[in-house]
Amino acid sequence: MLAPICFLLIELAMLAPICFLLS
Repeated sequence: MLAPICFLLIELAMLAPICFLLS
């Protein structure tokens, strides 16, 4: 049950900087 949450946190940590640089 925690695995999907951890996966989403990792995805956010990877995508957030990219979105910030593109914006």
